[in-house]
Amino acid sequence: MSLLLAGIYAHIRISGSQEYTGPLALLDRAFDLGLVGAIASIAFCVGRKLGRKLRLSFFSVAEEFSFSIMLGTGSLALAVLAFGLLGLLKPAVWSSFLCCARLHLRGRLMMPFTIFLRRSRL
Repeated sequence: MSLLLAGIYAHIRISGSQEYTGPLALLDRAFDLGLVGAIASIAFCVGRKLGRKLRLSFFSVAEEFSFSIMLGTGSLALAVLAFGLLGLLKPAVWSSFLCCARLHLRGRLMMPFTIFLRRSRL
């Protein structure tokens, strides 16, 4: 939790300066990677739920990952388009949308990792 708060602080403090050097730059990059990972896992879970609604069947784990992430990314992109057309494309609205999606999918966010570990034959 403290690492998350430190990353958010560093991201706000640096505020997009590409020339910044120092220890806060490392935390800012960690924040960026964490945000990408969070959005990718939400996209995977939304896509997997859509795939189940559409009754898609997959032959391999790679196929399931790729199609789930593709469907989820498309769904999130359509949500961004809808927010933009309604004039609601603001950070507060988008953040609350992602938080609501995360709360709705709370038990499924670790699912990509558990599926991979369960189906892999290492």
